[in-house]
Amino acid sequence: MEEMGTDVGKRRVSASEPAEDVMKSLDPGNLVSGLREEVQLRFRALLMLLAYTGFGRIRVTSGLRSLESQCCIYGQGRSAAELARVGVASIYARPKLLKRSWIVPSESSHVLGRAIDIDLVFYESSVYKVLGYVAKSLGITWGGDWKVKDYGHFEY
Repeated sequence: MEEMGTDVGKRRVSASEPAEDVMKSLDPGNLVSGLREEVQLRFRALLMLLAYTGFGRIRVTSGLRSLESQCCIYGQGRSAAELARVGVASIYARPKLLKRSWIVPSESSHVLGRAIDIDLVFYESSVYKVLGYVAKSLGITWGGDWKVKDYGHFEY
């Protein structure tokens, strides 16, 4: 009898495979462990559920960010004057780039250790709602439900 599983990277994941090996494939940089302790378990559960429901090629690309890193992201697409209005130093202004963030850096869930970003390049946008459904079943907020969509963003 063939065991059910899903592909993680270039290998097959099955229900009998140790969870820690699957997590290493999904989060090779161990980014989830840098988050707040109370959210780590929820994100590990999310990643495991996604892997076993057919999203084995996902990878965590971002977790906890420093305030400076988030200021760099927030400064994209904004002038020095726009940054000054929210208390962000003008050195981060990059008005010629596209905006990447709409949250003031000090309020970012990444800075607060409550968010991850997942690389979804292997999947059609038509399946993203499944990701959101799985996340919401665990009480996790999904960026795909926002006015400005961020399909790979999950926060708790």
